[in-house]
Formats: sequence, structure tokens, C-alpha cells
Amino acid sequence: MRASPLDHETDTGPRLRTYAAAGVPVYVLLNREDGHAYAYTEPVVTAGGSTRSHSTAVTSVEFGGKLNLPAPYPPLDTGFLAPRLNAPLPRSAPGAQPGCGTMPGDKATAERGSRCESGAVPPL
Repeated sequence: MRASPLDHETDTGPRLRTYAAAGVPVYVLLNREDGHAYAYTEPVVTAGGSTRSHSTAVTSVEFGGKLNLPAPYPPLDTGFLAPRLNAPLPRSAPGAQPGCGTMPGDKATAERGSRCESGAVPPL
């Protein structure tokens, strides 16, 4: 499995062909740019080596779903990768000052200095 950094072109090009040429049965790629997990399977090894080798099957799922892998591998649950867009916002603790951290005297408040403690609005 590979979590694609900012080099997705290499991960789906030369690296994918190299793994296929080596006969790697399943190459899982987590693409953080488009929020999908991909499984490249059924590698074809050609006489041209890694320049022409490829995978003949690819499946994908959006982060949060289950990526089906060939037997004997279980599905890959990508739930831990799903964005938390619908997560409730944390409640402020008693005595919290809006925009100044969670509690008076916490690290965020201390970094902003006395403006938060005096009630002045901190810069965004």
C-alpha cells in the first residue's frame, strides 16, 4: 500500500509499471488529492520489462468506503481516511473566551497575549 504524496504521476506511472513487472499481485494507492483509494490488480509482465508492464484491473472507492481486494485479501476499510465534514463542532468549555482558545490561560490564549484576557478581539 502506498499513500500518494504529491507525486501521484510517478505512483500511477513508473512505480505502478515496476510493481506490475515484478508480479506484485495487488498495488493499493491512497490518493489524498482526489480522496480515493485504488487497487491495481492482475499484473501483466511483458518482455519490455517495467516500461510496458501494467495492471489489467483497477477498482476504487471514495475514502470512507470499503475497497474490495482480490482473494485472499479482505476488503480495506478506508473509514479512517474519510473527511470529518459532518462532525459536530466542539463545545466551548465554561469560561472560554471566543477566538482565544478553549479556556483562559490555555496555550492559544497565552500566545495571543493579554488582548484575549482583556476582551479585545484577536486578529483572524
